[in-house]
Amino acid sequence: MKHNESLFIGIVNILIYSAIFIFSAYLPTDPDLGWHLKYGEYFFKTGQILRENFFSTMMPDYAWANHSWASDVLIYYIYNNFGFIGITILGAGIVTLTFFVLSKAFKLTLWNKAIIFPIVLLLVSNVNAVSFRSQLVSYFFTAVLFYILSLYEKNPKRLLFVIPLFLAWANFHGGFILGIILLMGYLGIKKIIEIWNNFSFKKILSAVKFELLITVGLLIATLINPFGYGIYLESLNHFGNPWLKYVSEWAAFEDLSQQWWKLILFTNLFLGSVFVLFVTGKIKKTLPFVILIVIFLGLSFYERRYSWSMYYISAPILLGISEYLKPTSKSIQNTVILFLSFAFVLVAVQFKHSPEYYLSMNWSKYCLNPSNLCSYGAMDFISKNNLTNNISTPYSWGGWMIWNFPEIKPSIDGRMHVWRDKDGYSAFGDYYTYVQDWESIDKSRYNTVLVLKQKPMFKRLKKLTKERKWKFVYEDRASAVFVRK
Repeated sequence: MKHNESLFIGIVNILIYSAIFIFSAYLPTDPDLGWHLKYGEYFFKTGQILRENFFSTMMPDYAWANHSWASDVLIYYIYNNFGFIGITILGAGIVTLTFFVLSKAFKLTLWNKAIIFPIVLLLVSNVNAVSFRSQLVSYFFTAVLFYILSLYEKNPKRLLFVIPLFLAWANFHGGFILGIILLMGYLGIKKIIEIWNNFSFKKILSAVKFELLITVGLLIATLINPFGYGIYLESLNHFGNPWLKYVSEWAAFEDLSQQWWKLILFTNLFLGSVFVLFVTGKIKKTLPFVILIVIFLGLSFYERRYSWSMYYISAPILLGISEYLKPTSKSIQNTVILFLSFAFVLVAVQFKHSPEYYLSMNWSKYCLNPSNLCSYGAMDFISKNNLTNNISTPYSWGGWMIWNFPEIKPSIDGRMHVWRDKDGYSAFGDYYTYVQDWESIDKSRYNTVLVLKQKPMFKRLKKLTKERKWKFVYEDRASAVFVRK
């Protein structure tokens, strides 16, 4: 009987995690992929961490604290040895590993996984859709963080493991700051509840002394990186930056968009689960998660980037609905679990292309992605006609150009959305003002402009061409080139 049960558990787990892997296998189409590869390549060629900006013409030599330098080294190594398919496998693998660690952190049963995992995977699908990026490492470390906290519940000394965790996290992605907030929020809420139940002024300090020491230790650990406290200063650039609202990751979901509806779906699932937990008397145990998610839910309606971490840590709350739906009969449970697991895999396979589709990925196919729409024809035209100096290029093409056309420096790229110098100058703000035609490109310093045809600046340049101030010299399906007369 035990052998049959173990076999059943093994088969279901294989089905569930296989479905997650298949669902999370995407073509690498991140617009920033090129400059991430270039940073990794620089490390392997020189043995040093790149600190200055010499890839783009705006804000030359700007000293930037690259918070994802270790991720760049990793992705370059994978790409250099295994190509695009390696990045696809890396991205799908880290998402699958994140779900595996979450199951351990929240002690999810097969039933819980069969119900909750497809929901969470649907909610986070948009952030996975460009394959591996450094944010995925942050979500994996978030899962590890809550696994450590699950160990801490039984043995407080296990909290020491967060120190090496944050040492690694601070080198792989700047999301470690959000991790610190999650950790302090969770521990803070737990301690407030603990102290409230046994209130005594004399016991307050002793109740939190160990956790405070651990917090100091992990903060020191985060400073062990090539940029020291510079990674915190770089994060401070986000606060009060008026241009962030024009960068998709930092903007709210567009009303009635697919991602907006997912947030609404989650809100309803969350409220329903909290109600079930309250009625069944289990709300007290999950109260720290409820409070954290309420905060993150409010923030998610203003900035989408808070949604992904919230979705991943929602499993303890979604247990409310999962347990409510669970049949009382064990045999019926197993039948439903097996059916859902097979359906999960079948749907995953149905929604994905054949392996050849992923194996044939190249930079030309990369340019066909709607979020990139880059053009080799435009770059060849610029190169052949020696129009590389004093040129304005699209923000979304910067990474692609840095990797594929190092001889043609883009004016701006995806690293630069929060860059501000000591005088408050923003390269992104300068670029965005012209590309949105809030100010005429004719007043700029540029003599050549490579512009995406869907941007307002294209219409302005067409008008300036009729006024004989600029010449329209190149056009393709996505872009156009204009030169000043």
